[in-house]
Amino acid sequence: MKTPRSYSWTDAAEIVLREADAPMSCTAVAAEILRRGLRKKSGATPANSLNAALRWSIVNQSPPRFIETAPGLYAVTSRIRT
Repeated sequence: MKTPRSYSWTDAAEIVLREADAPMSCTAVAAEILRRGLRKKSGATPANSLNAALRWSIVNQSPPRFIETAPGLYAVTSRIRT
């Protein structure tokens, strides 16, 4: 098992969002990441750090791992059915 801080924000978010029943907010995902110990708190605003990482991932990775399903709600693209 990886130790805390061994997961990036996006890798940790992918773990949480793959297990989620519905899209989640950055605040909820960040809280779950920290609760599970997937990453130690990074900075004063972990939800903002996660939000920046998810937005960067959506814009710059091809194919993107994440999708914003509604304002402020994210899911893993492989969980979205078209």
